[in-house]
Amino acid sequence: MFATELGLKLGLPMPRVRVIEVSDWLIEHTPDLRIQLAETQMRCQSDKQLASLYVGQDNSSLSCDYLPREMLEKVRNIGDFAK
Repeated sequence: MFATELGLKLGLPMPRVRVIEVSDWLIEHTPDLRIQLAETQMRCQSDKQLASLYVGQDNSSLSCDYLPREMLEKVRNIGDFAK
């Protein structure tokens, strides 16, 4: 949350970050809320959690730290990308 606020103050485009309540029900019904450690699978804990806007799998919301040259021309906010 601190890094997001700092980035916003510097004028960087940042995803929204909020504190959310994660319920036991959500953890029970969401397979992605499990962590695999060796042969053991652990459930995440319910309570308040820090959440940011999800970057999806479609090409319109692709997030990269490296961008191949052929994709660079498709960047809509090229000035922000350099930051």
